[in-house]
Amino acid sequence: MRTIRALPSLTLGNHLIDELSKYFEDRRLRLAFSFETKFLGMSPWETPGAFSVIPFAEHYFGVFHIMGGINQLTRAMSEIVLEKGGVIHLNHEVTQIHTSHKEITSITLANGDTVEGDYFFLNGDYAYTMSHLFSESKAPISQQKLANKKYSCSGLAIYLGLDTTLPLNVHTVLFPDDFRTHMDEIMQQQRIPDDLSIHISYPTAVDQTMAPIDMSSIRILVPMPNNESGIDWEKEKSALRRKTLDTIERKLNIPDIESHILTEKVITLLTGKTTTTFTKAQSSI
Repeated sequence: MRTIRALPSLTLGNHLIDELSKYFEDRRLRLAFSFETKFLGMSPWETPGAFSVIPFAEHYFGVFHIMGGINQLTRAMSEIVLEKGGVIHLNHEVTQIHTSHKEITSITLANGDTVEGDYFFLNGDYAYTMSHLFSESKAPISQQKLANKKYSCSGLAIYLGLDTTLPLNVHTVLFPDDFRTHMDEIMQQQRIPDDLSIHISYPTAVDQTMAPIDMSSIRILVPMPNNESGIDWEKEKSALRRKTLDTIERKLNIPDIESHILTEKVITLLTGKTTTTFTKAQSSI
């Protein structure tokens, strides 16, 4: 009964931007409360209104930072596994998943070994896992249905280590002048947008362990079309990187970031395809 009573609050049938328009007249506030959809690889003009629970939860409950970075969560979890007598095997590529009566019974590794188990947790890209690791007759979804799914956008990621600090808070979001056109360029036209939207994560603002004294680390995420676009990311990477830094410098009045870069890593869809397992996008279906 509680679920039934809650149905009217789930805004079924409406898109997120429509729901936000009920509460915010200012266009800038609507955008501010809709940017989380980009982490889902979606547009607020297409995202179901029920996803408004995400910005609500972030602002109502707050967002937590793990001192030392998200890797510390993985480290702590691995320590618990080892304390409980578990064994962790790293760098073991899984090539096939075996099932019986719709349950996973074992996996085959690249070296030919077969590993059986009572429980299996899959954290890989859904489309890749369904199309490459299950036999077609055993996959939970048919290849035809998978091919017909609409895929999310992807993005460019830039990680920088700087020899200086920046006047930034933990999170900074830069919006293009016309966000809807920007989203159409990415999602519908499948081309690199003329004006960028940028999310800047600057953990050094609250966590000095993320960089040496008087230095800082920064992560920059820029939404981009997925692999259905046919874009040559290796060819476009350098220009996109420069355009991203230019946009940040101009909009935030931060001069010459380039001269302060000590180390960097730029990740595109091409990088993801060679270092991880994904099909068409780095976000989701």
